[in-house]
Amino acid sequence: MRNKAYNNQSFFLAGDCEDSAYRNVRDDPYYAEDRAFVESLWSRYYDLADPNCRTNARNDFLARFWEMYLAVTLCERGFKLERFGNEGPEFYFMHNNRKVWIEAVAPGPGNMEDQVPDYFSSEVTKIGGTKLEIMVETPVEKIILRFTNALYTKR
Repeated sequence: MRNKAYNNQSFFLAGDCEDSAYRNVRDDPYYAEDRAFVESLWSRYYDLADPNCRTNARNDFLARFWEMYLAVTLCERGFKLERFGNEGPEFYFMHNNRKVWIEAVAPGPGNMEDQVPDYFSSEVTKIGGTKLEIMVETPVEKIILRFTNALYTKR
């Protein structure tokens, strides 16, 4: 068990960061509920976190959030998670005398043919004084390519 002082630390670190989602949740009063949720996850996850979790979150917030959320959810469902070192899969649990390894992956949007557009679920068009919402096809192939790339990179 880590020392109690570590548990009392905020998930968020002061100072510069590259990730706008991290900065928004940390600094913007509009996201106060989200910040409280992240801190509640952190209070239950810190024992499993690798030593660089908080530092890495400054530049890759969604991946670290997903890792925390997944771990806390599994623990709340009765799985006893263990961390094995600070490289490779995040953690594992035992099932039928076998280790089941968990690697949390949060792929980015891509930057070439596999790029997933920022907004793909709907468009709003104004005709006269009426706004119409038009559903746009979800780019399933590009999303699959992003996950495939993330898994390949982790491998």
